Amino acid sequence: SRQAFSATGRRLSGHRPAGSPPPPPRAGAMEPEFAALPTDALLEGIKAGTLFPTTLAFPSSFVVTRSEQICGALEYNESVTHLDLSCNCVGDIIAQKLANILKCDEMLKTVKLADNSITAPGFTRFSEALSENTSCTALDLSCNMPGEEACKVFTDGLAQNRGLEDLNLAYIGITPPCAPGLAAALSGDIPLQRLNLAHNSLAEPGCAAIAPSLAANRRLQFLDLSANCIRDQGAADIARVLAQNRTLEELRLRENFINAAGAAALGRALQENMGLTSLDLSRNAIWEGGAPELAKGLAVHPRLRHVDLKASNMRMSQTGPLAEALSVNTVLVELDLSLNAIEEAGMRPLSDGLRTNTVLTSLNLASNALLDGGAEHVAALLLANKTLQSLDLRNNGLTEVGAGRLADALRRNRGLRELDLARNRFGEAVASKVAGFLAADQKVSPGIVPEGSIWEVLGVPRPEAAVAGEPVPVNQGGA
Repeated sequence: SRQAFSATGRRLSGHRPAGSPPPPPRAGAMEPEFAALPTDALLEGIKAGTLFPTTLAFPSSFVVTRSEQICGALEYNESVTHLDLSCNCVGDIIAQKLANILKCDEMLKTVKLADNSITAPGFTRFSEALSENTSCTALDLSCNMPGEEACKVFTDGLAQNRGLEDLNLAYIGITPPCAPGLAAALSGDIPLQRLNLAHNSLAEPGCAAIAPSLAANRRLQFLDLSANCIRDQGAADIARVLAQNRTLEELRLRENFINAAGAAALGRALQENMGLTSLDLSRNAIWEGGAPELAKGLAVHPRLRHVDLKASNMRMSQTGPLAEALSVNTVLVELDLSLNAIEEAGMRPLSDGLRTNTVLTSLNLASNALLDGGAEHVAALLLANKTLQSLDLRNNGLTEVGAGRLADALRRNRGLRELDLARNRFGEAVASKVAGFLAADQKVSPGIVPEGSIWEVLGVPRPEAAVAGEPVPVNQGGA
Protein backbone atom coordinates (compact mmCIF):
# COMPACT_ATOMS: atom_id res chain seq x y z
CA SER A 1 0.00 0.00 0.00
CA ARG A 2 1.05 3.59 -0.62
CA GLN A 3 2.68 5.48 2.25
CA ALA A 4 2.84 9.27 2.54
CA PHE A 5 5.88 9.80 4.79
CA SER A 6 8.95 11.97 4.48
CA ALA A 7 12.53 10.67 4.61
CA THR A 8 12.56 11.31 8.38
CA GLY A 9 9.57 9.03 8.88
CA ARG A 10 7.17 11.80 9.91
CA ARG A 11 3.84 12.11 8.11
CA LEU A 12 3.87 15.07 5.73
CA SER A 13 1.58 17.98 6.48
CA GLY A 14 -1.44 17.89 4.22
CA HIS A 15 -1.00 14.20 3.41
CA ARG A 16 -2.84 11.18 4.72
CA PRO A 17 -1.60 7.59 5.05
CA ALA A 18 -3.03 5.02 2.67
CA GLY A 19 -6.21 3.41 3.89
CA SER A 20 -7.31 6.30 6.11
CA PRO A 21 -10.49 8.17 5.18
CA PRO A 22 -10.08 11.40 3.16
CA PRO A 23 -10.81 14.78 4.75
CA PRO A 24 -14.36 16.15 4.42
CA PRO A 25 -15.17 17.48 0.90
CA ARG A 26 -14.38 21.13 0.32
CA ALA A 27 -15.96 23.08 -2.51
CA GLY A 28 -14.26 26.16 -3.93
CA ALA A 29 -10.57 26.99 -3.82
CA MET A 30 -7.82 24.46 -3.29
CA GLU A 31 -6.37 24.00 0.15
CA PRO A 32 -3.53 26.51 0.67
CA GLU A 33 -0.82 23.88 1.10
CA PHE A 34 -1.66 22.41 -2.33
CA ALA A 35 -2.43 25.69 -4.11
CA ALA A 36 1.13 26.82 -3.34
CA LEU A 37 2.64 23.85 -5.20
CA PRO A 38 3.57 23.98 -8.89
CA THR A 39 0.75 22.43 -10.91
CA ASP A 40 3.00 19.73 -12.38
CA ALA A 41 4.23 18.69 -8.94
CA LEU A 42 0.69 18.60 -7.56
CA LEU A 43 -0.60 16.40 -10.37
CA GLU A 44 2.39 14.07 -10.15
CA GLY A 45 1.86 13.78 -6.40
CA ILE A 46 -1.77 12.80 -6.89
CA LYS A 47 -0.79 10.22 -9.47
CA ALA A 48 1.98 8.81 -7.27
CA GLY A 49 -0.30 8.65 -4.24
CA THR A 50 1.79 11.03 -2.13
CA LEU A 51 -0.51 14.09 -2.23
CA PHE A 52 -4.17 14.01 -1.26
CA PRO A 53 -6.00 17.28 -2.00
CA THR A 54 -9.79 17.28 -1.79
CA THR A 55 -10.15 20.08 -4.36
CA LEU A 56 -8.65 20.62 -7.80
CA ALA A 57 -9.70 24.08 -8.96
CA PHE A 58 -8.27 25.75 -12.05
CA PRO A 59 -11.08 28.05 -13.28
CA SER A 60 -9.99 30.38 -16.11
CA SER A 61 -6.43 29.16 -15.64
CA PHE A 62 -5.65 28.13 -19.22
CA VAL A 63 -4.69 24.65 -18.06
CA VAL A 64 -5.71 23.16 -21.39
CA THR A 65 -2.03 22.25 -21.96
CA ARG A 66 -2.12 20.21 -18.73
CA SER A 67 -5.50 18.60 -19.36
CA GLU A 68 -3.90 15.25 -20.16
CA GLN A 69 -1.96 15.42 -16.89
CA ILE A 70 -5.12 16.24 -14.95
CA CYS A 71 -6.92 13.26 -16.47
CA GLY A 72 -3.91 11.05 -15.77
CA ALA A 73 -3.84 12.13 -12.12
CA LEU A 74 -7.58 11.59 -11.69
CA GLU A 75 -7.24 8.00 -12.88
CA TYR A 76 -5.42 7.40 -9.57
CA ASN A 77 -7.71 9.67 -7.54
CA GLU A 78 -7.99 8.78 -3.86
CA SER A 79 -9.01 12.14 -2.40
CA VAL A 80 -10.30 14.73 -4.91
CA THR A 81 -14.00 15.36 -4.39
CA HIS A 82 -14.28 18.75 -6.11
CA LEU A 83 -13.04 19.41 -9.67
CA ASP A 84 -13.37 22.87 -11.23
CA LEU A 85 -12.03 23.38 -14.77
CA SER A 86 -14.50 26.11 -15.75
CA CYS A 87 -13.59 28.44 -18.62
CA ASN A 88 -10.60 26.52 -19.91
CA CYS A 89 -11.64 25.45 -23.44
CA VAL A 90 -10.74 21.84 -22.75
CA GLY A 91 -12.87 20.65 -25.67
CA ASP A 92 -14.39 17.25 -26.44
CA ILE A 93 -11.36 14.98 -26.21
CA ILE A 94 -10.64 15.91 -22.60
CA ALA A 95 -14.35 16.04 -21.78
CA GLN A 96 -14.72 12.46 -22.99
CA LYS A 97 -11.75 11.34 -20.90
CA LEU A 98 -13.22 13.04 -17.83
CA ALA A 99 -16.56 11.36 -18.52
CA ASN A 100 -14.80 7.99 -18.74
CA ILE A 101 -13.14 8.67 -15.38
CA LEU A 102 -16.50 9.61 -13.89
CA LYS A 103 -17.92 6.24 -14.88
CA CYS A 104 -15.85 4.43 -12.28
CA ASP A 105 -14.67 7.19 -9.93
CA GLU A 106 -16.30 7.02 -6.51
CA MET A 107 -14.59 10.07 -4.99
CA LEU A 108 -15.66 12.99 -7.23
CA LYS A 109 -18.74 14.74 -5.85
CA THR A 110 -18.63 18.06 -7.75
CA VAL A 111 -17.55 18.56 -11.38
CA LYS A 112 -17.57 22.02 -12.97
CA LEU A 113 -16.92 22.25 -16.73
CA ALA A 114 -18.77 25.43 -17.66
CA ASP A 115 -17.67 27.32 -20.79
CA ASN A 116 -15.27 24.71 -22.14
CA SER A 117 -16.24 24.40 -25.83
CA ILE A 118 -17.75 20.97 -25.21
CA THR A 119 -19.93 19.86 -28.12
CA ALA A 120 -21.94 16.76 -29.06
CA PRO A 121 -19.28 14.05 -28.48
CA GLY A 122 -18.49 15.30 -24.99
CA PHE A 123 -22.15 15.57 -23.95
CA THR A 124 -22.94 12.13 -25.34
CA ARG A 125 -20.13 10.57 -23.32
CA PHE A 126 -21.24 12.38 -20.17
CA SER A 127 -24.74 11.02 -20.68
CA GLU A 128 -23.30 7.50 -20.72
CA ALA A 129 -21.19 8.20 -17.63
CA LEU A 130 -24.12 9.56 -15.61
CA SER A 131 -26.15 6.44 -16.27
CA GLU A 132 -23.51 4.47 -14.33
CA ASN A 133 -22.12 6.97 -11.81
CA THR A 134 -23.91 7.29 -8.47
CA SER A 135 -21.39 9.32 -6.46
CA CYS A 136 -21.27 12.66 -8.35
CA THR A 137 -23.83 15.00 -6.77
CA ALA A 138 -23.14 18.30 -8.60
CA LEU A 139 -22.43 18.84 -12.32
CA ASP A 140 -22.04 22.13 -14.20
CA LEU A 141 -22.02 21.89 -18.01
CA SER A 142 -23.38 25.38 -18.65
CA CYS A 143 -22.24 27.63 -21.49
CA ASN A 144 -21.23 24.81 -23.84
CA MET A 145 -22.41 23.99 -27.37
CA PRO A 146 -23.74 20.44 -27.68
CA GLY A 147 -26.33 21.11 -30.37
CA GLU A 148 -30.00 20.11 -30.29
CA GLU A 149 -29.55 16.38 -30.94
CA ALA A 150 -26.86 15.91 -28.28
CA CYS A 151 -28.93 17.97 -25.83
CA LYS A 152 -31.79 15.55 -26.39
CA VAL A 153 -29.53 12.53 -25.90
CA PHE A 154 -28.22 14.04 -22.66
CA THR A 155 -31.62 14.97 -21.22
CA ASP A 156 -33.11 11.62 -22.27
CA GLY A 157 -30.37 9.87 -20.31
CA LEU A 158 -30.84 11.84 -17.09
CA ALA A 159 -33.61 9.56 -15.86
CA GLN A 160 -31.03 6.78 -15.50
CA ASN A 161 -28.96 8.75 -13.00
CA ARG A 162 -29.31 8.11 -9.27
CA GLY A 163 -26.87 10.58 -7.74
CA LEU A 164 -27.16 14.16 -9.07
CA GLU A 165 -28.54 16.74 -6.67
CA ASP A 166 -27.34 19.92 -8.42
CA LEU A 167 -27.36 20.26 -12.24
CA ASN A 168 -26.50 23.40 -14.21
CA LEU A 169 -27.48 23.29 -17.91
CA ALA A 170 -27.81 27.04 -18.52
CA TYR A 171 -26.86 28.40 -21.95
CA ILE A 172 -26.57 25.04 -23.77
CA GLY A 173 -29.38 25.37 -26.31
CA ILE A 174 -32.12 23.22 -24.76
CA THR A 175 -35.25 23.22 -26.96
CA PRO A 176 -38.78 21.70 -26.60
CA PRO A 177 -37.71 18.23 -27.88
CA CYS A 178 -35.47 17.96 -24.79
CA ALA A 179 -38.37 18.56 -22.40
CA PRO A 180 -39.72 14.97 -22.26
CA GLY A 181 -36.32 13.77 -21.03
CA LEU A 182 -36.25 16.47 -18.36
CA ALA A 183 -39.79 15.56 -17.36
CA ALA A 184 -38.87 11.87 -17.06
CA ALA A 185 -35.88 12.75 -14.88
CA LEU A 186 -37.99 14.97 -12.61
CA SER A 187 -40.50 12.13 -12.25
CA GLY A 188 -37.84 9.46 -11.71
CA ASP A 189 -35.35 8.52 -9.03
CA ILE A 190 -32.75 11.24 -9.68
CA PRO A 191 -32.47 13.17 -6.37
CA LEU A 192 -32.25 16.64 -7.98
CA GLN A 193 -32.57 19.53 -5.54
CA ARG A 194 -31.22 22.33 -7.79
CA LEU A 195 -31.83 22.65 -11.55
CA ASN A 196 -30.60 25.58 -13.64
CA LEU A 197 -32.10 25.76 -17.14
CA ALA A 198 -31.67 29.52 -17.64
CA HIS A 199 -31.06 31.07 -21.05
CA ASN A 200 -32.28 28.18 -23.14
CA SER A 201 -35.23 27.89 -25.55
CA LEU A 202 -37.81 25.71 -23.83
CA ALA A 203 -40.59 28.11 -24.83
CA GLU A 204 -44.27 27.35 -24.14
CA PRO A 205 -44.23 23.73 -25.40
CA GLY A 206 -41.20 22.79 -23.32
CA CYS A 207 -42.63 24.42 -20.21
CA ALA A 208 -45.93 22.58 -20.69
CA ALA A 209 -44.05 19.27 -21.01
CA ILE A 210 -42.13 19.56 -17.73
CA ALA A 211 -44.89 21.21 -15.67
CA PRO A 212 -46.74 18.02 -14.59
CA SER A 213 -43.50 16.44 -13.39
CA LEU A 214 -42.58 19.62 -11.51
CA ALA A 215 -45.96 19.68 -9.83
CA ALA A 216 -45.53 16.12 -8.56
CA ASN A 217 -41.83 16.42 -7.70
CA ARG A 218 -41.03 16.33 -3.98
CA ARG A 219 -37.27 16.93 -4.05
CA LEU A 220 -36.52 20.02 -6.16
CA GLN A 221 -35.84 23.17 -4.11
CA PHE A 222 -34.31 25.54 -6.72
CA LEU A 223 -35.43 26.06 -10.33
CA ASP A 224 -34.13 28.68 -12.76
CA LEU A 225 -36.15 29.03 -15.98
CA SER A 226 -35.01 32.58 -16.74
CA ALA A 227 -34.83 33.70 -20.38
CA ASN A 228 -36.64 30.71 -21.90
CA CYS A 229 -39.40 32.61 -23.73
CA ILE A 230 -42.15 30.83 -21.80
CA ARG A 231 -44.52 33.82 -22.12
CA ASP A 232 -47.97 33.93 -20.51
CA GLN A 233 -48.88 30.34 -21.33
CA GLY A 234 -45.69 29.03 -19.75
CA ALA A 235 -46.27 31.24 -16.71
CA ALA A 236 -49.76 29.76 -16.38
CA ASP A 237 -48.25 26.26 -16.47
CA ILE A 238 -45.76 27.20 -13.75
CA ALA A 239 -48.61 28.73 -11.75
CA ARG A 240 -50.32 25.33 -11.73
CA VAL A 241 -47.06 23.85 -10.51
CA LEU A 242 -46.91 26.32 -7.62
CA ALA A 243 -50.47 25.56 -6.63
CA GLN A 244 -49.55 21.89 -6.09
CA ASN A 245 -45.83 21.77 -5.30
CA ARG A 246 -44.82 22.15 -1.65
CA THR A 247 -41.03 21.70 -1.78
CA LEU A 248 -39.83 24.26 -4.36
CA GLU A 249 -38.30 27.18 -2.44
CA GLU A 250 -36.56 29.37 -5.04
CA LEU A 251 -38.01 30.12 -8.49
CA ARG A 252 -36.44 32.37 -11.12
CA LEU A 253 -38.54 33.44 -14.12
CA ARG A 254 -36.85 36.67 -15.14
CA GLU A 255 -36.82 37.88 -18.74
CA ASN A 256 -39.50 35.52 -20.09
CA PHE A 257 -41.88 37.87 -21.95
CA ILE A 258 -44.50 37.33 -19.25
CA ASN A 259 -47.29 39.92 -19.34
CA ALA A 260 -50.47 40.62 -17.37
CA ALA A 261 -52.23 37.28 -17.93
CA GLY A 262 -49.23 35.24 -16.81
CA ALA A 263 -48.66 37.53 -13.84
CA ALA A 264 -52.27 37.19 -12.72
CA ALA A 265 -52.02 33.40 -12.88
CA LEU A 266 -48.83 33.46 -10.81
CA GLY A 267 -50.46 35.81 -8.30
CA ARG A 268 -53.41 33.46 -7.81
CA ALA A 269 -50.99 30.54 -7.40
CA LEU A 270 -49.09 32.43 -4.69
CA GLN A 271 -52.32 32.61 -2.70
CA GLU A 272 -52.31 28.79 -2.58
CA ASN A 273 -48.59 28.03 -2.50
CA MET A 274 -46.98 27.36 0.86
CA GLY A 275 -43.35 26.64 -0.03
CA LEU A 276 -41.63 29.46 -1.96
CA THR A 277 -39.13 31.63 -0.12
CA SER A 278 -37.65 33.48 -3.14
CA LEU A 279 -39.25 34.63 -6.42
CA ASP A 280 -37.61 36.47 -9.33
CA LEU A 281 -40.04 37.96 -11.87
CA SER A 282 -37.73 40.76 -13.01
CA ARG A 283 -37.60 42.05 -16.58
CA ASN A 284 -41.15 40.98 -17.39
CA ALA A 285 -43.92 43.48 -18.16
CA ILE A 286 -46.10 41.99 -15.45
CA TRP A 287 -47.26 44.82 -13.23
CA GLU A 288 -49.68 46.60 -15.55
CA GLY A 289 -52.75 44.40 -15.38
CA GLY A 290 -51.18 41.76 -13.15
CA ALA A 291 -50.71 43.97 -10.09
CA PRO A 292 -53.92 43.15 -8.15
CA GLU A 293 -53.46 39.35 -8.13
CA LEU A 294 -49.71 39.50 -7.56
CA ALA A 295 -50.18 41.91 -4.67
CA LYS A 296 -52.80 39.61 -3.10
CA GLY A 297 -50.36 36.75 -3.33
CA LEU A 298 -47.57 38.78 -1.72
CA ALA A 299 -49.90 39.90 1.06
CA VAL A 300 -50.84 36.41 2.24
CA HIS A 301 -47.91 34.16 1.32
CA PRO A 302 -46.56 32.63 4.55
CA ARG A 303 -42.89 32.11 3.57
CA LEU A 304 -41.90 34.39 0.68
CA ARG A 305 -38.91 36.42 1.92
CA HIS A 306 -37.17 37.63 -1.25
CA VAL A 307 -38.97 39.14 -4.28
CA ASP A 308 -37.38 40.70 -7.36
CA LEU A 309 -39.69 42.93 -9.42
CA LYS A 310 -36.92 44.85 -11.15
CA ALA A 311 -37.96 46.31 -14.54
CA SER A 312 -41.49 44.90 -14.20
CA ASN A 313 -43.23 47.87 -15.87
CA MET A 314 -44.50 49.25 -12.57
CA ARG A 315 -45.77 52.79 -13.04
CA MET A 316 -46.73 55.54 -10.61
CA SER A 317 -50.47 54.81 -10.84
CA GLN A 318 -50.02 51.09 -10.10
CA THR A 319 -48.26 50.99 -6.72
CA GLY A 320 -51.42 51.05 -4.59
CA PRO A 321 -52.00 47.26 -4.51
CA LEU A 322 -48.36 46.62 -3.61
CA ALA A 323 -48.50 49.26 -0.87
CA GLU A 324 -51.54 47.57 0.65
CA ALA A 325 -49.78 44.20 0.52
CA LEU A 326 -46.67 45.59 2.22
CA SER A 327 -48.74 47.14 5.01
CA VAL A 328 -49.97 43.69 6.09
CA ASN A 329 -47.12 41.40 4.99
CA THR A 330 -45.25 39.75 7.86
CA VAL A 331 -42.48 37.74 6.14
CA LEU A 332 -40.95 39.65 3.19
CA VAL A 333 -37.44 40.91 4.04
CA GLU A 334 -36.00 41.88 0.62
CA LEU A 335 -37.76 43.68 -2.25
CA ASP A 336 -36.22 44.95 -5.50
CA LEU A 337 -38.30 47.57 -7.36
CA SER A 338 -35.46 49.14 -9.34
CA LEU A 339 -35.69 50.15 -13.01
CA ASN A 340 -39.41 50.95 -12.91
CA ALA A 341 -41.27 54.26 -13.21
CA ILE A 342 -42.64 54.74 -9.70
CA GLU A 343 -41.96 58.50 -9.60
CA GLU A 344 -43.23 60.81 -6.85
CA ALA A 345 -46.90 59.87 -7.23
CA GLY A 346 -46.15 56.16 -6.88
CA MET A 347 -43.80 56.65 -3.95
CA ARG A 348 -46.48 58.23 -1.76
CA PRO A 349 -48.62 55.06 -1.33
CA LEU A 350 -45.50 52.90 -1.01
CA SER A 351 -44.26 55.13 1.79
CA ASP A 352 -47.62 54.92 3.52
CA GLY A 353 -47.68 51.14 3.23
CA LEU A 354 -44.16 50.68 4.53
CA ARG A 355 -44.49 52.94 7.55
CA THR A 356 -46.22 50.17 9.48
CA ASN A 357 -44.23 47.30 7.97
CA THR A 358 -42.09 45.58 10.59
CA VAL A 359 -40.20 42.95 8.60
CA LEU A 360 -38.73 44.43 5.39
CA THR A 361 -35.00 45.08 5.82
CA SER A 362 -33.82 45.71 2.22
CA LEU A 363 -35.50 47.93 -0.40
CA ASN A 364 -34.10 48.78 -3.84
CA LEU A 365 -35.67 51.85 -5.49
CA ALA A 366 -32.83 52.68 -7.89
CA SER A 367 -33.71 54.30 -11.24
CA ASN A 368 -37.34 55.17 -10.55
CA ALA A 369 -37.36 58.90 -11.37
CA LEU A 370 -38.37 59.74 -7.80
CA LEU A 371 -36.89 63.25 -7.91
CA ASP A 372 -37.06 65.47 -4.83
CA GLY A 373 -40.78 64.96 -4.29
CA GLY A 374 -40.29 61.21 -4.11
CA ALA A 375 -37.34 61.69 -1.74
CA GLU A 376 -39.67 63.56 0.62
CA HIS A 377 -41.93 60.49 0.80
CA VAL A 378 -38.88 58.29 1.39
CA ALA A 379 -37.86 60.61 4.22
CA ALA A 380 -41.31 60.24 5.77
CA LEU A 381 -40.90 56.49 5.54
CA LEU A 382 -37.52 56.66 7.31
CA LEU A 383 -39.03 58.68 10.14
CA ALA A 384 -41.68 56.04 10.83
CA ASN A 385 -40.11 52.71 9.86
CA LYS A 386 -37.76 51.11 12.40
CA THR A 387 -36.75 47.90 10.59
CA LEU A 388 -35.42 48.96 7.17
CA GLN A 389 -31.64 48.47 7.12
CA SER A 390 -30.64 48.81 3.45
CA LEU A 391 -31.96 51.38 0.98
CA ASP A 392 -30.86 51.93 -2.63
CA LEU A 393 -31.78 55.31 -4.17
CA ARG A 394 -29.26 55.46 -6.99
CA ASN A 395 -30.04 57.41 -10.16
CA ASN A 396 -33.25 59.09 -9.03
CA GLY A 397 -32.51 62.70 -9.98
CA LEU A 398 -32.22 63.91 -6.38
CA THR A 399 -30.87 67.42 -5.84
CA GLU A 400 -29.79 69.20 -2.66
CA VAL A 401 -33.45 69.60 -1.69
CA GLY A 402 -34.29 65.89 -1.76
CA ALA A 403 -31.01 64.84 -0.20
CA GLY A 404 -31.51 67.41 2.53
CA ARG A 405 -34.88 65.89 3.40
CA LEU A 406 -33.21 62.48 3.67
CA ALA A 407 -30.48 63.93 5.88
CA ASP A 408 -33.05 65.42 8.25
CA ALA A 409 -34.84 62.06 8.46
CA LEU A 410 -31.60 60.23 9.16
CA ARG A 411 -31.08 62.40 12.22
CA ARG A 412 -33.96 60.57 13.88
CA ASN A 413 -33.83 57.18 12.15
CA ARG A 414 -32.04 54.47 14.14
CA GLY A 415 -32.39 51.47 11.83
CA LEU A 416 -30.76 52.18 8.47
CA ARG A 417 -27.30 50.66 7.94
CA GLU A 418 -26.76 50.97 4.18
CA LEU A 419 -27.71 53.87 1.93
CA ASP A 420 -26.69 54.18 -1.73
CA LEU A 421 -27.17 57.61 -3.30
CA ALA A 422 -24.84 57.29 -6.28
CA ARG A 423 -25.60 59.01 -9.59
CA ASN A 424 -27.82 61.74 -8.20
CA ARG A 425 -27.45 65.50 -8.61
CA PHE A 426 -26.61 67.05 -5.26
CA GLY A 427 -23.35 68.65 -4.22
CA GLU A 428 -20.64 68.12 -1.67
CA ALA A 429 -22.28 70.09 1.13
CA VAL A 430 -25.42 67.97 1.33
CA ALA A 431 -23.43 64.79 0.73
CA SER A 432 -21.34 65.62 3.79
CA LYS A 433 -24.49 66.26 5.78
CA VAL A 434 -25.99 62.86 4.89
CA ALA A 435 -22.70 61.12 5.54
CA GLY A 436 -22.40 62.96 8.84
CA PHE A 437 -25.66 61.60 10.19
CA LEU A 438 -24.75 58.10 9.07
CA ALA A 439 -21.42 58.36 10.89
CA ALA A 440 -22.84 60.02 14.02
CA ASP A 441 -25.37 57.23 14.52
CA GLN A 442 -22.83 54.55 13.56
CA LYS A 443 -25.03 53.50 10.67
CA VAL A 444 -22.13 52.26 8.59
CA SER A 445 -20.00 49.48 10.03
CA PRO A 446 -16.98 47.88 8.30
CA GLY A 447 -18.67 44.48 8.49
CA ILE A 448 -21.63 45.64 6.40
CA VAL A 449 -20.24 48.32 4.10
CA PRO A 450 -16.51 48.57 3.31
CA GLU A 451 -15.00 51.36 5.36
CA GLY A 452 -15.19 54.69 3.58
CA SER A 453 -17.39 53.44 0.76
CA ILE A 454 -20.39 55.57 1.73
CA TRP A 455 -18.31 58.68 1.17
CA GLU A 456 -17.08 57.34 -2.14
CA VAL A 457 -20.69 56.70 -3.15
CA LEU A 458 -21.63 60.22 -2.11
CA GLY A 459 -18.68 61.60 -4.02
CA VAL A 460 -16.98 63.43 -1.14
CA PRO A 461 -13.84 62.83 0.99
CA ARG A 462 -14.35 60.86 4.20
CA PRO A 463 -14.71 63.48 7.00
CA GLU A 464 -11.82 63.53 9.46
CA ALA A 465 -14.20 63.37 12.42
CA ALA A 466 -15.70 60.15 11.09
CA VAL A 467 -12.24 58.66 10.74
CA ALA A 468 -11.67 59.44 14.41
CA GLY A 469 -15.00 57.87 15.32
CA GLU A 470 -16.58 61.19 16.34
CA PRO A 471 -19.89 62.65 15.17
CA VAL A 472 -19.48 64.65 11.97
CA PRO A 473 -20.59 68.27 12.24
CA VAL A 474 -23.74 68.90 10.22
CA ASN A 475 -23.08 71.04 7.18
CA GLN A 476 -26.22 73.10 6.64
CA GLY A 477 -25.20 74.32 3.22
CA GLY A 478 -27.40 73.21 0.35
CA ALA A 479 -30.11 71.63 2.53
